[in-house]
Amino acid sequence: MSKRKRAAPDGEAPGRGGSVPGHLGQAPFVATPHQRQAVAALVSVGHANKVISEVLRIPERTLIRHFAHELKHGRTLIHAQIGGSIVAAALNGDKTMQIFYAKAQMGWRDRHSVGFDDEKGNPINPANLFTVQIT
Repeated sequence: MSKRKRAAPDGEAPGRGGSVPGHLGQAPFVATPHQRQAVAALVSVGHANKVISEVLRIPERTLIRHFAHELKHGRTLIHAQIGGSIVAAALNGDKTMQIFYAKAQMGWRDRHSVGFDDEKGNPINPANLFTVQIT
């Protein structure tokens, strides 16, 4: 009876279907930094675990077991990276990022009215400002 290595079933990542010579079962799964970043990014845009496991070509159970931190905190991790990139670009002189940051974080806004406003920002008819009454 010859021992034949079974082929990885469809949907499994290459190299994950066979066993290590001299050991029982398959080799332990080791997540790469690239996979961790991908999981965090996919979580941040709202993908379900099933979709993420299909993209990585790993079973959903493996995803949950080995990427628990990314599944729980992925959105926060990606937001922090993007926010850091925006701040770094603004501090390096990128005028667009400086304007974006000022509007998003400092409450700055564009003026949409041109003309005369009262103390509350409501428009005033300029004709009323220059009316002179002669008595």
